[in-house]
Amino acid sequence: MRIIHLLLPALLAGPVFSQSMNVNFGGVPPGGAGYGGVAGQFGQWNAVTSAPPSSAGVLPLVDVQGDATAASLWTTDTVGGQITGCTLVPGDAGWVASGYYSTMFYQVQDPIIDLRISGLENGSYQVYVYTVSNCLPGSTDVLVAHAAEPRLTCVHTPWAGRFLRGNSYARFKVEVVDGELAVHASLPGGGFTLHGGRINAIQLVFQGSEEILGTTTCWDQPANSSGEGATLDLVGIPEVLFDNVEFRARALPANAPLVFLASPESAQVPVAVGMGTFCLGSNWSTIGPVLDSGPMGIAQIHVAISDPDSDPMISIAA
Repeated sequence: MRIIHLLLPALLAGPVFSQSMNVNFGGVPPGGAGYGGVAGQFGQWNAVTSAPPSSAGVLPLVDVQGDATAASLWTTDTVGGQITGCTLVPGDAGWVASGYYSTMFYQVQDPIIDLRISGLENGSYQVYVYTVSNCLPGSTDVLVAHAAEPRLTCVHTPWAGRFLRGNSYARFKVEVVDGELAVHASLPGGGFTLHGGRINAIQLVFQGSEEILGTTTCWDQPANSSGEGATLDLVGIPEVLFDNVEFRARALPANAPLVFLASPESAQVPVAVGMGTFCLGSNWSTIGPVLDSGPMGIAQIHVAISDPDSDPMISIAA
């Protein structure tokens, strides 16, 4: 079945799992649990206000429900790591963008951040890594060990009021098999520098034993009224026998009606100023009924992969 793109100028947030976590370097966003970030993951934020320790277990993390977990944050960085930042920018997103963890030691060759989160439950995760600086130009290479996606260079530009993929955040899909996640950040090309890589925040969205299926296209939709651009994921077990596949949308405007659309072809057609991009080809149909995003801006729908429940006028291949 082809990936189905969400049309409405609203899109992403999913179910809460015990190992889903929000971590911010420099403090907690003013909205606290009411700010879901790019992942649309509302809940408790872990505030890291000093350099992470050099051993596991010293800095424990709570999940998005505020419950204690076996997970902890630490680093293999041995010199110069510290929490710093620029002039505080108003708003939740600005708060996250203003503070960051960086290896800031003068004239050290190729400083690389190596952050570890140990004690995680094994399974599939989406990992959102924020990297932006309001006061220093430059770029940061971001990599999550064993992720499906390659290293991504985020080119920092003046703060635009929201996070942009490839500019101020990167998203990775990774399978944790040994209870540990490693996030690396460095200056592209290495060299001598006052500032190495920088990381503002990390969000882990736990998918459990489910896989994130297909290939995502048509990224970087304009921000909707939730303050972020939404994302649509296809999640589940890619076998007809289990009939366990869902579309999950995150960071939708709250209490908004929506419908999922499907097409055999993808496209990127601008709709109108402020209305985003239509990501489907000329032949499209609806999938399932009209839904409501609810107070948390979340929408999900089961899809029968053996026989998608679409408008009979358009054939969507199973």
